[in-house]
Amino acid sequence: MKKHLILNLLFTLPLLCFLSCSPDTQEERSNPWDPRSPLYSDMDGDGVIDSADCNDSDATSYPGATEVCDDDLETCGGVADAGCNDDSDNYCTTLMNVVGSPAVCSGESGGAYPGTPGTDCNDGDVSIYPDATEICDGIDNQCPGDTGYGTVDEGYVILCDMAQIPAGCFDMGDHFNEGDDDELPGHNVCISAFKIDVHEVTNAEYKACVDAEFCSAPSNSSSYT
Repeated sequence: MKKHLILNLLFTLPLLCFLSCSPDTQEERSNPWDPRSPLYSDMDGDGVIDSADCNDSDATSYPGATEVCDDDLETCGGVADAGCNDDSDNYCTTLMNVVGSPAVCSGESGGAYPGTPGTDCNDGDVSIYPDATEICDGIDNQCPGDTGYGTVDEGYVILCDMAQIPAGCFDMGDHFNEGDDDELPGHNVCISAFKIDVHEVTNAEYKACVDAEFCSAPSNSSSYT
C-alpha cells in the first residue's frame, strides 16, 4: 500500500506542477529570447537569437550594433563602413573606431577589435587630415598634435594674398578678324565674382599642391614661353 502511494505521488506531483504552472513560466518556456527556453538559439553569443540576427556567425554584427571601420558590416541592413571616411582622404573620422587596416582608411591602423578612434579631425574636408601638407587655401590643413597645427597657411604669407574680382561681362575674341581661328567669333562672356592670386604660382608650388592631392594635375603642360 505504501509503495503504491509513493509511486502515485512521484507521477502525480510533476503533472500537478505542470498543470498549475503560472502564465509567466509558460511564457518563459515558449519565448525563444529566454536563454532558459528550449527554443533559444544564439550561435555567435551576441544576445540576439538566430532568427533575428542578420549574421549569426559574427558576434559584432546584429541589429542596432555600432558600425566600426573594418571592411565588414555591423549594422543590419546598412552599408559596410558607412560614415568612416566621407571625404575620401584615406583617413577615418575620429568619431568612429578603426579595427585593423581597412581599405576605407588605408592611412591608419586601429589594431584588434574594438579598435581605436580614427585620426581624421575633419572628415568633411579632403585637404584636412593627420600630417597633411599645408596648402594655400585659407584654412589650417593639420590636425591637433601635428607640426604647424593652429596656424593657417604657414609658409604662404605672401603667396596667399587674394584679390576679389567682381561679377561682370566682357567681350572675348577678335572683333577685327585679324587674329587666329581660335579667337573667332568674338562674343560676350559674363562671369560670376571670384578670387584670384595676387602673386603668380610657380610650377614647383603647384606641383606641391598636386602632390598633396588638393589640386588637379594639369591636362596640358605645353607653353608658349
